[in-house]
Amino acid sequence: MNTEFRTPVAPLTRKGLISHATPLLLLGSCFASNIGARLQRDMFDVTVNPFGTLYNPASIAAACGRIAAGTHFTEDDIVEGNGCLHSWHCHSSLSAKTHDRGEYLSTLNRLVDRMQADMCNIGVAILTFGTRHVYRLNSNGMVVANCHKFPAAEFDELDMDVEQCTGCIEKAIAALRSINPDMRIVLTVSPVRYVGEGLHNSALSKSTLLIACDSVCTRYEGVIYFPSYEIMMDDLRDYRFYASDMKHPSDVAVDYIYSIFSESFFDSHTVEISDRCRRLSARLAHRSLSGQPDERFEKQTCEIAERLIAEHPELTDVVNKILPR
Repeated sequence: MNTEFRTPVAPLTRKGLISHATPLLLLGSCFASNIGARLQRDMFDVTVNPFGTLYNPASIAAACGRIAAGTHFTEDDIVEGNGCLHSWHCHSSLSAKTHDRGEYLSTLNRLVDRMQADMCNIGVAILTFGTRHVYRLNSNGMVVANCHKFPAAEFDELDMDVEQCTGCIEKAIAALRSINPDMRIVLTVSPVRYVGEGLHNSALSKSTLLIACDSVCTRYEGVIYFPSYEIMMDDLRDYRFYASDMKHPSDVAVDYIYSIFSESFFDSHTVEISDRCRRLSARLAHRSLSGQPDERFEKQTCEIAERLIAEHPELTDVVNKILPR
């Protein structure tokens, strides 16, 4: 009798792909942000969703293309509504409570310039796809990254097929590698359930994305699939691993998926550094019960950080950015 009562997903055999000397880029769904937050906690050199959360392959491909080409946002890419300025190509987290369109465009375009300058150093990009469902503006047919709570009548909805999803992923890879031909790409499908589309449509959406990712991975060298979706669906497979909305993975679930991610891509040296960085992050997040500065604790924390940098110079920039001044 099988008493395992689980179907564990084994880590990939890609140890050493990711290290603290490897600048990383994460683009995609909120699950990308969750994994990115854990990489930041472990003090990797990581950029997470510079244009905010992106859900579908078309929007992710557009973001990659904009970064690679350094294409600036224009007046046609922004809209005013609900008291804010928004970009159709960005998540609402990048919306601004201003009516100065020039100022808003300058802010977005400085972001584009910074990302393009950083792109040549990116060693690994991780793209996380959430849904095949897209919204297009009725006025010009443009796929939007976010509807920004505009009336539904302003959009046309459609589901991308396997060929369309595959084409978008290929465009994203081509854009990223146009700046760094040696960039490694990790593809994954978000385990977040899109129940608003209906359970059947959500399953079809994930299946379409899975097939598209598999098609790309079999034809492109250096493109790897990481099974986030399968870990959630087949390994954890229990509602106790979901958040209260029954759609998003709980923190415990994301921690578990991140542990398999680490086992897949970190060598023993990177694991050891990550452990030390995580402890330093915990110290930096510590707040005294009195609310007053604890000078002795802060001095010890700075000494720990200085030793870490002395032993691992590749951490210098990341650690210095987060140390209190």
